[in-house]
Amino acid sequence: GQNPRRFRLAAAVCLGLVFTSWAAPILPTRPGPQLSDEHLCVRGIKKVSIEIVGLPESLDNEIARQRMTRHFGRALMRYGFEVDEKVTTPRLRLQYWTATDLDDPDSVALTTLIGVNQKVTVHRLEQALVLPCASFVQTAICRRADLQEMMIQEVGRATAVLGKVVSDVSASGDTR
Repeated sequence: GQNPRRFRLAAAVCLGLVFTSWAAPILPTRPGPQLSDEHLCVRGIKKVSIEIVGLPESLDNEIARQRMTRHFGRALMRYGFEVDEKVTTPRLRLQYWTATDLDDPDSVALTTLIGVNQKVTVHRLEQALVLPCASFVQTAICRRADLQEMMIQEVGRATAVLGKVVSDVSASGDTR
């Protein structure tokens, strides 16, 4: 049936995500009672720059890139962020991955990742570097014909999670 196929497809995308998102922790929607360093690193973020770093191959062209940049920027503004390309960090990097089930090539699993890159000091190196500090991820399944619309929906969902976490962390009293 279709449900086992969808499950296999979603499982493949999730496993792929585990192996490809090692650079930054994926944060849960709700921070715990004591905030982790990963949560604390997004406290107070208001002004950001954005970058589209990966689109599905079938949609990787300048028009699609500009369209996704507009949608990402609008979603961020809805959640109180200001997009300013002069800001070097924090920089929000939007990336998409897709996977297709060979038994159902018209179904596409879409993973959306917003990575938060910030300037941090690596004491061991005694050097400030721009590194991924946190990631916000959404996964969905859609028909190939609906892929671009699903990308827009998923960037909105991932941005909502980012906005909620930043808001919750910023309102918390944990200053360590």
